[in-house]
Amino acid sequence: MVGKQNVIVSLASRILIVEDENIVARDIQTILRKFGYTSVGIANNGEKAIQMARVTHPDLVLMDIALGTGFIDGVQTVAKLKEMLDVPVIYITSHSDEGTLRRARITEPHGYILKPINVRELQVTIEMCLYKHKTEKQFRENANWLNTTLTSIGDGVIATDSIARVKFLNPIAESLLGIQEGIARGRIVDEVMSLRDSQGALIENFVSNATKNHKASIFEQVMLSGSNGKNTPVICTVAPIQDATGNSQGCVLTLRDISELHAKSEELSRRVEDVEQAKRLLERYFPENLVDYLVDNRHQTELEGKNVQATMLFCDVRNSTGIAEQMDPSEFAAFLSELFTGLMDLTYANGGSVNKILGDGLLITFGCPFPEEEDTINCVRLALQVREYLRAFNDNLSSKLITPLAMGIGISTGTVFAGNIGSSRHMEYTVLGDAVNTASRLEALTKTTGHDILLDSFTSRCVSHEINTEAIGVFQIRGKKEPQEIFFPVGML
Repeated sequence: MVGKQNVIVSLASRILIVEDENIVARDIQTILRKFGYTSVGIANNGEKAIQMARVTHPDLVLMDIALGTGFIDGVQTVAKLKEMLDVPVIYITSHSDEGTLRRARITEPHGYILKPINVRELQVTIEMCLYKHKTEKQFRENANWLNTTLTSIGDGVIATDSIARVKFLNPIAESLLGIQEGIARGRIVDEVMSLRDSQGALIENFVSNATKNHKASIFEQVMLSGSNGKNTPVICTVAPIQDATGNSQGCVLTLRDISELHAKSEELSRRVEDVEQAKRLLERYFPENLVDYLVDNRHQTELEGKNVQATMLFCDVRNSTGIAEQMDPSEFAAFLSELFTGLMDLTYANGGSVNKILGDGLLITFGCPFPEEEDTINCVRLALQVREYLRAFNDNLSSKLITPLAMGIGISTGTVFAGNIGSSRHMEYTVLGDAVNTASRLEALTKTTGHDILLDSFTSRCVSHEINTEAIGVFQIRGKKEPQEIFFPVGML
């Protein structure tokens, strides 16, 4: 049974959320309430969704395709829902492969949104879906009495006789087609208008097919062309007119101008493109997954600061003062830019983020602003890749460099504060904590131990199942009360 606490009655559009990830479902529910919609409940599997829909009769269903619980997935659930209810569906899923899309299309969804969810895209898609479904439903309900309301309906109306000759145009239709009723009357409907689908293909025999099949046809978001050469996006319904004995008397065409809706769709497309351009710019400085995280408004508060377990990596160029003496300032800047470009590419490829450029060094973080399962392993793997990168870099060493380029790297894992620090005049996203300080001290210790990469003991334990590490001794690290055992990563197991 569906608990009463899951059913909410409201005059607002009522939406059922079907999502097996509780956090994602709650986020969606919060967004819906923000936009004035009512959530009738959350179902984490297909069986529960069908049961709740039977009780609540939602206006819309937001459906995840890959449901981890239950015996049926989202596509199968939608098929069963449509046998039971006239309810529109928007798929919200991370699955965009062709096979999944093909299965989903069979159920005729009203929208398809990929995770991670863009809040604005979700709002506009819901608005368009509800509007579209309401329009279709209205058209179906009105098909039997349109012949008595031709002069007062707000859509364009064209009535034809049994051989598709125009008998009537209302004022809206005259405006859409650019022709007066007196001139159009008696002409074949194809002579005064044409319809083209989204691919620009001419839709033929749309009147004769409705007459022959004794069934209304709906052409959604097609382009109407009239005698005035004007193109207008419309929803066109073609319904047969029959007498009491079932004989065809002609057809009635209704044309709903959706220019405003079409404009909203184009505006949405432009905004999505603007966001993508902004993301491409940010991705020059941050890894792709971090950019996606930063542009999601739901996570903005997290940037204000929180404690997280993260892995810190400090790296520093050896003898940078001597290198700078061999070059003029612009050459030294170009040298560092070339070096850091490769280091940053490796960082982003491993899921890390460059938190600071410290002159001739970098502070790289793994695990903030959001953690991933293998942050520590990815960080140490990055250090090993940097070792190989420097070997390749030295193979193409500038003639102005006398000795091979070397770097020291220190890595430490622990709880840090990650967030925005500063004032209203200047803010900086930074990390603070013992792990940050320890990584810096370990990097400095590489200068005296003869090892290019040093790990603290906790980091070594975290990666020991995938990376071969060796203990090199116990050292007193500045700022630590007790001596610390230090490890050296030899390579991947």
